[in-house]
Amino acid sequence: MFIFKYLKMFFFLFSPSKTSVTQSTFILKKLTIFGLYLPK
Repeated sequence: MFIFKYLKMFFFLFSPSKTSVTQSTFILKKLTIFGLYLPK
């Protein structure tokens, strides 16, 4: 599952900034929705 690798990357990118926590969660939600439509 390469999607988890990208999720870890986004967590590492957005973890230092606490102000963009809501933005990171919004992006993660969009990534999960996008990942559901990807062929596995």
